[in-house]
Amino acid sequence: MTSQQEMIKIDGSAIRRIREEKGLTQLYLATFIGVTTDTISRWENKRYGTVKRLNAEKLAEALEVEVGELLDLTDKKEEGMADAEAATVEATPPPDDAGEQRPALSLLLPFIALLLALAGAGGWYLLRGSGDRQPAMLGSRSFPGHTAPNSVFPVVLSITGQDNEEVSLIIREDLPESVQPVTAEPGFTSRDKGTLKWIRRTGLPATILLLCRTDDDAISGRRLEFSGSVTQKGMTAIPVTNVRPYLEVAPFHWADSNRDHQIDDEEILSVYDRFSGFEAIGLDFPLIEAVWSAGGYRWDEKGGKFIPQVPAGNQGT
Repeated sequence: MTSQQEMIKIDGSAIRRIREEKGLTQLYLATFIGVTTDTISRWENKRYGTVKRLNAEKLAEALEVEVGELLDLTDKKEEGMADAEAATVEATPPPDDAGEQRPALSLLLPFIALLLALAGAGGWYLLRGSGDRQPAMLGSRSFPGHTAPNSVFPVVLSITGQDNEEVSLIIREDLPESVQPVTAEPGFTSRDKGTLKWIRRTGLPATILLLCRTDDDAISGRRLEFSGSVTQKGMTAIPVTNVRPYLEVAPFHWADSNRDHQIDDEEILSVYDRFSGFEAIGLDFPLIEAVWSAGGYRWDEKGGKFIPQVPAGNQGT
């Protein structure tokens, strides 16, 4: 058994807690990993406590944590039974033991999993016939949890499929009201009011970096929802799923993820890890660095801008 096929024990409660803390959906995790939402639910509810190491690594990547944070380090005396159950849920073909009579439910599990996957994604297609149930192409969208009125913020569109395969795509992005596009890399092909379109021939995976701005009259507390799709020649458009369900209008800088009026070391490193590609197209790194250096900021509602400042409790120290 290869290391990636090795079964490891996971902590369902930790998975659920981290997913909810980050505002992620079970559908997003299922899409990212290539399993069904029912599988994610079973993992979180500890009905199947072990997974293949490869899936655990993908799960950790989707949750942006180390694999070790997802492990269950309690007694492993029933690990063998859990391994067999987890292998069935992840649609691993069962051994063909001619003399053994299987329960009817076990025979139906692979078909139920396939039906759930098709119903949840709506546009998933099989890559190579009935034996390969991986989606041919997936699209996801990430953006901050909040942004202030009249402020620029990043949106990242990621299209995945067979690595290094070149495909022709039409990517459509429908922006919510009160949001205007600023620029993108690569640039969008057309714009019709709040709808942007890209027509590209590109290798997969592919990434689009989009800068948007909220209107200056955007109402604080309003939740802005994004939607869009990606279409490949000869296939029905599939939806681009959101990493988090919405972006909230709030008087905090988008890089201040915990809304404490500071951009700390972890937050600025996260910005550079995820959005450094925006430097050339206008994302305001100088302001982010100024806020980080000052130790804090305040929102000037009248002027519609952020002002770096030393937090009140740190002045004079």
